[in-house]
This record gives sequence, structure tokens and C-alpha cells, in this order.
Amino acid sequence: MSDIWLLVTAGADHGEAPPLEAALSEGVHGQGVLHVDVAGAGSELIHSAEHACTEVAKILYRERYLDRLILVRFKAPNAGSIHGRSAELAFALALVGATVKTPLPPLAATGAIETGGAIGAVEGVAAKAEAAIKTVPRGGRFIFPLANESALTSDLRSRAAAAGVELTPAHRLEDLLASLGLAMTTTWLDQPYRGLEPFETAHASIFFGREAEVEELAALLQRRRAALVCGPSGAGKTSLVLAGLLPALLRRSSEGRSLRWGLLRPRDIARDTSPEREVENLHTALAAAWRRGADGGPAAPAEALHQAHNAEASIARLRAAGVGELFLAVDQFEDLFEGGLHPETQQALATFLTRVKELGVKIVATITSAAMRHLVSVPQLADMFGVEGIFALEPRHDAKFLQAIVSGPALAANLRFENGLDAELITAASRGSQDILPLLELLLTELFERRDKAAGELRWSDYNAVGGLDGVVSSRAEAVFAGLTPEQQQSVPRIVWLLSTSGAVETPDRDQDDSIEGVLSAFRERRLLARDASAGGNRFRAAHEAFLRHWSRARTQVQADDRDIALWHELSREARQWRSGHRTLIPPGPMLAAAQDFVIRRRSFLTTDDAALTTYVATSRRQRDRRRFLAGGGLGVALAGIGVFGILKLRDVYEASRIVTVNFDEAAVPPGDDKISAIPWLARFGLRVGASAPSDAELVILKIDRASDRSVPFFPKSRPVQADATPRLPPLGILTQISHQQIDDLSFNLFFEQSANAFRALSFSRAALFEVGLTQAAEWELIPLYSDGQEFDPADYAAARQSEAEGNLWLSVEAKASKRLHGVRVSTYRHPRQLSDPAAHPASEDFDGAHGVLIQTIEIRA
Repeated sequence: MSDIWLLVTAGADHGEAPPLEAALSEGVHGQGVLHVDVAGAGSELIHSAEHACTEVAKILYRERYLDRLILVRFKAPNAGSIHGRSAELAFALALVGATVKTPLPPLAATGAIETGGAIGAVEGVAAKAEAAIKTVPRGGRFIFPLANESALTSDLRSRAAAAGVELTPAHRLEDLLASLGLAMTTTWLDQPYRGLEPFETAHASIFFGREAEVEELAALLQRRRAALVCGPSGAGKTSLVLAGLLPALLRRSSEGRSLRWGLLRPRDIARDTSPEREVENLHTALAAAWRRGADGGPAAPAEALHQAHNAEASIARLRAAGVGELFLAVDQFEDLFEGGLHPETQQALATFLTRVKELGVKIVATITSAAMRHLVSVPQLADMFGVEGIFALEPRHDAKFLQAIVSGPALAANLRFENGLDAELITAASRGSQDILPLLELLLTELFERRDKAAGELRWSDYNAVGGLDGVVSSRAEAVFAGLTPEQQQSVPRIVWLLSTSGAVETPDRDQDDSIEGVLSAFRERRLLARDASAGGNRFRAAHEAFLRHWSRARTQVQADDRDIALWHELSREARQWRSGHRTLIPPGPMLAAAQDFVIRRRSFLTTDDAALTTYVATSRRQRDRRRFLAGGGLGVALAGIGVFGILKLRDVYEASRIVTVNFDEAAVPPGDDKISAIPWLARFGLRVGASAPSDAELVILKIDRASDRSVPFFPKSRPVQADATPRLPPLGILTQISHQQIDDLSFNLFFEQSANAFRALSFSRAALFEVGLTQAAEWELIPLYSDGQEFDPADYAAARQSEAEGNLWLSVEAKASKRLHGVRVSTYRHPRQLSDPAAHPASEDFDGAHGVLIQTIEIRA
């Protein structure tokens, strides 16, 4: 322990600094100070020491520096002559020095400690400073109450500086301990309860009630290097590992803070249609799992991304950085099996985990009880954990446990419950249910946010206002819903659908101005949704599954959509199997009809991640149509008598089945808006947008209203249309590229889910351009691409232009011989001056320099 000196005054001007020693004896498991003794002291000083130890022990328990009842014995020269409470701060610091592993500097301290950890003023501070300056070695500190700072004269400050003794005024115990180098968390100061969100490592200070389970799990890791925490949803598996076990291991590490840890969630592994690319994504996620310098793990260098597949290299690199013990947490392991990852990815992760375990890394994974059956599909994982490595975490609803999670954080945050409210909460939660713990945390969060701030009191009136445990989710969610605009409220069903199917809402799927962004932010602010940091902050998930189960509006929608949700899961699973070669296409019949109907009805709810599903259904349909052609409806030998016209007709049917048509008139734009992002809409047809030039250019779908007598708002050089009696057609949809700078050339790459033989695009007709007051006479072209984005050799493809009625123009490219198109580059460049129509408009107005080609329809032929 560090040297600690008491500071006392003997007379008005003379101070003394006797040394203070503290000895600890561990008691039984629990929280608190069992007994305090001061050798040779009277009852007044012992009582003062007990009070000091009790207040500092609250912080030490809260921060997991201490986890057992303790007996403390202090010894100081002439302790019987010390009177008053001014020695309390020294007693507290002596206990800290005897408890923590972090070495403290030499300290001389005086100050009273109030309930809650405030440091109160004392007498004789100047005389005590004199004694400290003479006694404390260079590099030490004199700690005194902030309220007594004016007692230190400039002469005292100068002599302290000359002696190398730092003068440290202190206001609160936890702030003082942080200034002495102890790791302190302050989550409880801002929010002592977690709502629906799980506890992370930063919330260890407000994680109560699972001390026994933490001990048992830590003991299991002493016997085995791999443990699997299993239990039903809502049991608190993630919280136990991240807020309970990890902080305990960090505090108790045999080499101080040399233990470093990583966190991997299988959902962080980017899905890919290619098993090989997905395994590479796994390697990236494994390397990133150790980049946790801010909360207990070393930051992996960039080159680690290229070595993550090599367990030996990864662990050797971490140990070379001075790390003694390594710990890897794999949270929500069920996503490895239920999240759409390829079997190759599952096996690669199993191989990696098995090897790092052999190299001495401790591994703890969490998994739902329902997903345990999947372990047998990867024997390496089943063998790694074994039967003895399974740690079953059951939901607890006993009074002792509930008392800890209700009252523990309240005590840390200096809160109190209105008479009988804490007992009501414990009684209501003790009935138990699948989601009782997250619901209780959310109710406590709601009560805290509504509290009487002046009194720090949680109130009965607020409890009744939110409907208790049964009504708190709906009360909170409906309050958010009521604050949304009518347009935003219309996007809520889409959010509920995405949370019920893919489990997340990806904001890149939509234009930044989409109303859905505001809705997601509103629910996140109320801690009902959580932003997934692994996706760059662009993915939102339910803070807990209880959000959908207990919000009445969402529950009603999920019940109504139940069949479609089940069909989505089934089709998604089959599409993944088909892409990996483990399943054939959907055979003709009721299932294919149901799948086609589903895609049509749910098209506006499908996202970029559903591209594999829509491609699977579309390809199955094309296969059915080809079979119908080949079968000829029972043609057989009679085909010879059908005649030339009939054969040509059948050929046309067959050719049509091989064509994917994207008509931008069908794109739905929200009311009052003019455009949407084209990227998610194209993905529904198996089209992926690649690089664009300039890089900040947008690819959007515009809806031009030809019945409006106004300029088109997104074209700066459009002219107002004069009203006349000519009948006008409904709005037209067009695909265009928008640059945020005036530029002569724009381009974007468009890649196909499956290679194609030909691609063609229909430009917006010149007649329609003039009808809405536009001229866009820029030239444009199509350039075929290979899968790596390289352009075709001109000899390998044929390009053509074909005029249609009303000035429409088809541009097409077709592969030659055995070549296949994997994508096209669509390029726009300024129309040559001599080709523009000077009689109609000056050449400078032909191309506004910010908008690329205007495309009405595209077709891809297999």
C-alpha cells in the first residue's frame, strides 16, 4: 500500500502528520464493511473511521475494486488523542490504498466525509499543510477540502512547490479517486438505469444482483478456457458477461491491468453471396474485435486486418504489445447460425476460436437456449465448450435479486423511492415473465426521467401514469409516435416490418431526407431503438425484443403480418442456400405463386439486403416460363404442326422470360417529395451501384409531374410550362445522376446480380422534355464491364442506338461470342456545340452540368 499520513493539529498553530496503517481481512461474500477498529482509539474516532470506510466502500464496490465484506483495522501513533471528524478523509484513503492494486502516491489528507461522498471543511488546514510539507516526500500530495482552499497562503504554496508536494483540493470522493489514477465510471450520475438496452462494460457501476453468478462464471473459467453462457432471451446473458464478468476479471488480473479483451458479435460479419468473400469479412471482424483501446483492449494496427485469419500471428502480435492475459467475448452466438451466414463462415470461425483457445485465450460466448441445438452442426464448437463448459443462466425473480437491481443504482445515484414504491416494483416483478427484467429496467428508467429532481425522488404518480410494468413500453413508444409528423407516422409500419424480419433498419437503404431517419432518431432518443456502431452508425436495432412484443401498435402489426414474416424468413433462407449451391430454384406451383405475390405486395418494404430473395424468386419464375416454353403445354411431337407463326410466338414468350425490365415509372416517391435514392430500389431487381464520378454524385429516381404548370424543381434551368388545354399524362419516373458541382462529365457503374448477354436503356423522350420545360441534350453512352469493373475490349461487344416514337432513344450493348456482361458504365458528357439546335435554345443551356442522363426504362437480357 502507499504511505498515508493523518493530519491533526496540536494547538492553534502547530500541525502533526502521524503515519496511518490499514490492514484488511476478508469476510463473507457480500457488500459493505463488516467491522472497523482503530487501535488505541476511543469510540468517537472509531465511529468516524466506520463512517469514512462505509462511504468509500460504496465507491469501491460500485467500481468492482472490492467484492466482499471486509474487516478493517487501523493503526496510528497516539490515536487516542485525535478528536473530531477531520481524519475521515485519511481513513478513507488508507482503505483505498490497502484495497486497490493501482499504487497511490504518498498522501497526507484531512477532511470530513459527508453522506454521499462530499468532502466537508475542517479546521486548522494551514497548520496541517505545514506538517504535510515537512513530512510528505517529494512527489506526494497534500489533500484537503476544496472549501478550505482560501486558508492556503501564497507562502505555503511556494514552499509546497519547492518541496515537490502537490496541493490537491477535493470536493467529492469519486472525483478525488479518479485524480489519483483509479479507473472510475460515472454512468450512474447521468442515468442509473439502462432501459431496454443491455449493460456494457461502461455500465459496471450500475450492474447489481448477479454477484454470485459472476463468481461462478469466473470460477468456471479457472477450470476451463471456454464457457458458453446460455439462457432464454431477457435473462441478462450479455449484461452478465460484459458488465459483470469482464470488469471482475480486469480488477483481479494477476498482472494488474495486463488483461486485454476483445468483443465479437457474429452480426458484425458482413454477409455476402460469395462464401469466400464472407470468410474474408469474418477476418476483418475478428481483427476489429480487438480494437477496443478505450474500454479495455489494445487497438489493433491496420496490418492486423490482413493477418486475422492466422490465429498464431494475431495472438503473437497482441502479446508482443505487452498483453499478459487475453479474453474474447462472443456475444449473441445464435446469430452465427440464424443470421444467414454461410456454413463456410461458421466453420472458419469455429476453427479460429478452437486455435486461439489452444493458444491460451479465454473465451466466453452467449447464446439463447433455443439456438443451442445448432451447435451440433459445427462439431468443433460443440467440442470446444463441451458439456462442462455450459453455464446456464436462468431468469431470476427472487426478492433479494430484485431488491439489488431496483435499489442498488438508486443508492449510487442518491435517489429515493416514494414510500412503498420500491416494494411495489419488487412485488410486481416477482411474478416473472420472459421480459420482466428489461421491462423493469425500462420502468425504472421512465421513473428516473420523470423524477422530482429537487428531492431526487421516484414517485407513485409517475408509476401510475405509465401503466406500471405492463404498460411502460406502449406508454413510452406511443409518446414518441404522437410526436411524429403524419408523414413520419406512415413510415412506422415499414420500420416494424424490418425489425420483425431482418432485425435491423439500414439507413443507407434510403435517401438522407427520407422521413424514416427522423423516426429512427426519435425512437433512439427514448432508448427504444439502439444504433449499431459496427455498421458505422447506419443500422438501427430494437434495444430489446421486448420493444416489439410489448408495444401494442407494433404487436398488432406483427400479428397481422405474421404469415408474410414467416414467408420472408423461409424465402431468405432458401435464397441463401440457392446462392451457395445447396438448393434448387422454387418449383412451379403454389409456393412459387405465393413467393411472386409476396414480392409484389411487399416490394416497397424490401431493401438492398433482400436482393438475393428477389433474385431467387425472379429466377425461379424465369425457369418456370422456360419450362412452359419447352413443354409447349403438351406440344410434344405435335410441335411440328404448329406452324411458323406459332413457333415464332413461343420464341417470343421464351425471350420475354429472360428479360428483367426496370420501369422507373413504378418507383413510389413519398407525397410532397420529388425524388428517392435509386440504390435500394435498383437492388430489388438484382442491380448494384458501383463507383460514380464525381464520387459525391447521387443516383436518384425523379418523379416529373407533367400535369403541373411549374418548373421542375431539381433542374435549375427548367422553364415554367404554360397552361393549355392539351391533355397531359401521369407523372413520369426517371433515373438520373446528380452532381453537386458544375461538371462536364458524369458516370456511374451498375453491376448485375447475374451475368447477362445484353443491356439496354431508354432515354427520356425529347417530346416529354419539352413538355415539362427541359432540354437535356447531353451525349451519353454505355460501356460494358467485367465483374472487377474493368471495361470490355471494344472487339468483345456491339453497341447500337435505336430511335423510338416521340424522340425516345434506346442505347444497347451486347456481348459477343462467349463473353458475358457483369455490369455497365453509364457516362454523360456535354453535347458538342455544333450538334445543338440553336434555333430552339443556346448550346450553353443544353446541359446544366449537374444532372446526368435521364433514363426511363432499362432491360437486361440473360
